[in-house]
Amino acid sequence: MALKPEVIWKAFSSISAEDTADMLESNIQTGLSEKEVERRRAIFGSNTIERVHGTSAIAVLLNQFKSPLILILLAASVVTLFIQHYRDALFIFIAVLANASLGFYQEHKAERALAELKTYLRSRARVVRGGSEREVDAEHLVP
Repeated sequence: MALKPEVIWKAFSSISAEDTADMLESNIQTGLSEKEVERRRAIFGSNTIERVHGTSAIAVLLNQFKSPLILILLAASVVTLFIQHYRDALFIFIAVLANASLGFYQEHKAERALAELKTYLRSRARVVRGGSEREVDAEHLVP
């Protein structure tokens, strides 16, 4: 049996379990055999979402300067430099750098913590395989 590709794009939530099993060439009571699971995994691949890498540290740092308030402060420091109030320009610039540094530290730390948390989480699903119900990693699910 060859599973029809157009079946994959159906909205299975809107049809009955029996109709879904028929369309996917399966059986509600016995499920799929291990051999059929391996065959379908070879066709469709693992049930995983591609992990995109987080933003780079440089991108996180540059994002700190996108705030309208920060842009206004940078413009103010440039204007202050032109009117030769160097000390005021330096203080404004130091305030902008301090804000960017703290924002970068917090955002970068949060992204690393989130990435680490994702490594601990495992999605599991209940399936019927070979006539028995069991729990498997969601990445082992097949259509």
